[in-house]
This record gives sequence, structure tokens and C-alpha cells, in this order.
Amino acid sequence: AASSTDSSADWLEDPIEWDAYTLLLGSGSGYDIASMCPTMVSVAPGADTSILLTLAPNTTNTLRVIATASSTDLSGASVRLQGGSVDQTETSECGQAFFSGLTSGTYTVTVTMSGYQTAVDNAVGVSGASVYTVTLSP
Repeated sequence: AASSTDSSADWLEDPIEWDAYTLLLGSGSGYDIASMCPTMVSVAPGADTSILLTLAPNTTNTLRVIATASSTDLSGASVRLQGGSVDQTETSECGQAFFSGLTSGTYTVTVTMSGYQTAVDNAVGVSGASVYTVTLSP
């Protein structure tokens, strides 16, 4: 169902059936999801659920990297994106890092965090609003 926020940017959907939900933005919104905490929205019976959503102005090609370990978002993970003329490192907010203004193509993603093995993927495809999830091992 389509919804919108009020003047203070709060969104209330009431009532809502308990379940797991995926939050998406419409293609004409002019924005991309830069981070969404938590990444999976589950609503339990009789409970309120809060989501921290960060939006960024839409660009043609973006990449949101989600770093997890055992289904837990890794806040503070370092995410490095390399490819073409891009060599950029972001520190993740709630286990996510966002890269915009990219050209369509293949990039290398390196995710590091103290206490976990480094993850490197040399074939992360970016075309449109791309999302890549990486699971780190202790």
C-alpha cells in the first residue's frame, strides 16, 4: 500500500497486520534508500515497530551494501568500493554503506570489521538501485 509521511517526517501505518515487510520506494519518488535500520521489518502482534530510514537523492546507479553476521547488522563495519575511477570507503551505519553516482558495471567490495574475517567480492554488479548483502564470519 502507498503511504506518505506527515510534516515532521513521521510515518504511521495503523492498523497493520503482524508479519514481515519489505519497504520500497516508488520509482518516481526522486530518492534512493541509503540505509534502513533494521533491514528486515517484522511487526509482532500488539507491538510498535520503529524504522530508521535514510534517503538520498536519486542517481542512475547506486549500491547499498548490507554487512551482517548471524542475521545481525554490523554497525561500524568498513566498506570499500573499488572499480573504474571509484576507490571509496564508507563506515557503515547500522551495518549499511551507500554509494551513489556510480556507472553501471562490476565493482570490488571489501568489508572489514574487528573480530571478523575480511570479505572480498570482485564481481559485484551495479545497475540501477543495487543492493548487495555480505555475511562476515568471526
